[in-house]
Amino acid sequence: MNTSLAKLGLTLYQRGRSVGVQTTGGRRYRLSTLGLAEDYTEAVTRFELYESRMTELDKSQSQRSKELEQER
Repeated sequence: MNTSLAKLGLTLYQRGRSVGVQTTGGRRYRLSTLGLAEDYTEAVTRFELYESRMTELDKSQSQRSKELEQER
C-alpha cells in the first residue's frame, strides 16, 4: 500500500489516533476528512487477521513436520 502511495507522491502519517496522508509539498489531509478512515481501518484489520492466520498456519505446519519426523 505504501508503494502505491509513494508513486502518487503521498506518505502515511499518524498523530495520536488520527491517520492521514502527506503530500510531497508538506500538506496533510486526515483520512477521516477525506472519507477514507473507515476503509483504512477495515483494511488494517484484514491485514492483521491475515498475518495472524499465516502465523498460525506456519506453526501448525512446523508441528506436522516434527510429528512426521518422529514417526520415521
